Amino acid sequence: MTKTILTLTALSVATLGLAACSSWPTSKAPGTYKSSSSHTDASGTKTSTDQTTHVYRDPSGNKKAVVETETKTDPEGWFNSDTTKTTKSYN
Repeated sequence: MTKTILTLTALSVATLGLAACSSWPTSKAPGTYKSSSSHTDASGTKTSTDQTTHVYRDPSGNKKAVVETETKTDPEGWFNSDTTKTTKSYN
């Protein structure tokens, strides 16, 4: 009984690990990927996000990725918008 529970636990952890790995940017084929989204909340704040993912191979043949994200937040009113840019590298 204990052996069965340990086996099922190990299988479920391995499955979760594989699912998490597939969401990494390096799981994509080399190239450039772009995505955009926007929404407005109940108080009228508009938020838009643009994301660019660059997937490439280094000179050693290892797959790497750089994800650039730009988020713009614009609450109702004048001159109060905010832009945030982030860059993350994945090996």
